[in-house]
Amino acid sequence: MRGENKKLLISAHHTAKSLLEILNQVLDLTKLESGKYQPSYLPTSLIDLLENTMQSYSALANDHKTQLHLIVDPTIAPSLLIDRVRIRQVLQNLIGNAVKFTKEGSISVTCQVLCDSHAEQLIEFHVADTGCGMNHQDLARIMEPYEQGNSRLGSSMPGSGLGLSITNNLLQMMDSHLTLISEEDLGTSASFKVSCKRSSAQAHPLNNEHLTLTKTEKLPLEMSTILIVDDYEVCREVLAKQLIQLGYKVRQASNGEEALKVLSEFTIDLVLTDESMPQMLGSELASFINSHYKNIPVIVLTGQIQSLSSTIPCVSQFVIKPVELTHLKEIISHSLGLSAPKSWNLKSLFEFTGSDVNNQIDILESLMKCQNQIIAELAQINAESNPQVIRQLVHKIIGGAKIIQALDVIKACKQIDDASFCTFENAKTALIDALQNNNEDIHNFLNTLLLNHRINTNKEKIH
Repeated sequence: MRGENKKLLISAHHTAKSLLEILNQVLDLTKLESGKYQPSYLPTSLIDLLENTMQSYSALANDHKTQLHLIVDPTIAPSLLIDRVRIRQVLQNLIGNAVKFTKEGSISVTCQVLCDSHAEQLIEFHVADTGCGMNHQDLARIMEPYEQGNSRLGSSMPGSGLGLSITNNLLQMMDSHLTLISEEDLGTSASFKVSCKRSSAQAHPLNNEHLTLTKTEKLPLEMSTILIVDDYEVCREVLAKQLIQLGYKVRQASNGEEALKVLSEFTIDLVLTDESMPQMLGSELASFINSHYKNIPVIVLTGQIQSLSSTIPCVSQFVIKPVELTHLKEIISHSLGLSAPKSWNLKSLFEFTGSDVNNQIDILESLMKCQNQIIAELAQINAESNPQVIRQLVHKIIGGAKIIQALDVIKACKQIDDASFCTFENAKTALIDALQNNNEDIHNFLNTLLLNHRINTNKEKIH
């Protein structure tokens, strides 16, 4: 590729990436304000997370002739339970701002333990730069959505003005807050504190959660076939590559009529369609599919943010384009019914079993059988006269409940342990109810898992 063309392509890539980041920030803020944020805690090496995040800004810092320094407290535990996607997002926003507004200077990221116990650590994060800084007027309004820091720079610095607003919202949800100190022409200091529980489990390896998936993260329905419908060939190819990376089989159609032909000839598990197409809109295609193929979910991709608030029964979900790989994985998993469990955590099961579907089925069937036996035994026991027997039964099920993070069952087990003589019967009843609800959820999920596993096994035999 010629130098000039390469330069134009790189420029277009950076522009598209900036637009995607701005759009994602708008959607992040909307999700936060609507209360849809769900934390996810994993055993994590905080030092690795910090180094990984800093590394992503080294090239830009070099361009700005700015030095990056990382100072980490050596007493930080090797494995902490951290919502690492969101902590990374907070750090990226703060470090990204520091790099953006610092030319020929330095940025230091400090992480230190303020309070330490056998159960958790209170950790302070501190990002300081020698950049252009802000005056007191800018500092007073910087936390507001769509506001940018240094008014002198105007529109010369790209961005949505959402980074710090999102950062503060995220921190508030983690019972923390952002502290900003800044002086014009001297620099800015940003800090926050987070309480992190220690973990006895080995820290999970870091991936770039926003961009890639490891081979072991493939979904249980990895052989499902997805039909992509889009009149723009480039979009179809990009989506196809993403879905193949996630482990799915792919078929393509350029319009609604072609899509219906594919559906009549092949087994399709899910349809991913663009909304704005000639002849037939994506939502119209979804309506037809809903009438003739009841069990095929349809995800509609759209460029219209207003569509996110639409509720059309035949559409499983509206999704804003462009969509990143991890978000695509989540919405497909949800639409195929894999995030259906309400009383337990599907992710916990995947972390325990990896992508081994047979292992998942064995664990869930064994767990359900054990819990059914416990329910039968509990029903026969007089709680007040046999509290010790009930406590022994609780210890049989608590391990399995923790594997799948069945929180209601875990809570009911704790109530048994804490129950007095007067409240024991009520605690026993609550445990039976929690076990029955959990078993019903496991049973429904197993039906989906077994059905798709048999279909995929038959497909492999045919091919």
